[in-house]
Amino acid sequence: MAALRSSSPAPRGETRSRRSTGASGLQTDRWRRADPLIGWRLLRRSPAPHAGAEEGGGGASEDRLRLLLLSLLSLSSASLQDSASYLCEASNQYGAHLVDLSPPAPEADRGSDLLLTCRASGCLLPPTFTWRRTDQNHTLLQGSHQNQSQNQSQNQSQSLLLLQDVDLQDEGGYSCEAECDSVIRTAEIQLHVFCESETP
Repeated sequence: MAALRSSSPAPRGETRSRRSTGASGLQTDRWRRADPLIGWRLLRRSPAPHAGAEEGGGGASEDRLRLLLLSLLSLSSASLQDSASYLCEASNQYGAHLVDLSPPAPEADRGSDLLLTCRASGCLLPPTFTWRRTDQNHTLLQGSHQNQSQNQSQNQSQSLLLLQDVDLQDEGGYSCEAECDSVIRTAEIQLHVFCESETP
């Protein structure tokens, strides 16, 4: 069996994480008392490690995944094809902090505009959003191109990042970090920029 770990940062003062042989354990003192609902899902597939890998990239098939003792995920017969990011989510009557970044796999033509949307839900107070370039030493992105709004009826907030006149140097990784009630969650995407070939 493989050793897995939660890909989300632990909420400060509330959650502790650990790694153990064959499974990933997520200890949640507050959530344990509140009978949490635990769910695991495949967050991002890794590129195929070699030419003979299965089509579609990495990630374990559901028939080899088992949920043990509420927060332990067991993966049998692990192989290179199982390389991926796995996300553990827990929720109870206090809610769940979720961060979603869309589009999940953005593509843009050179010279066009692209709008990235980061949404955070389950926050008691308005979250604080931070955008970064993950492939450039996590350079902080800020300025007039960033806008933030909140939908109180749905308990959801969002931050918009507008990339204008997209060029080749804009291609790469972007992350949105949302600090929600002292808990930090991060979502990442990879932007691909296409350039039309010049005709002679």
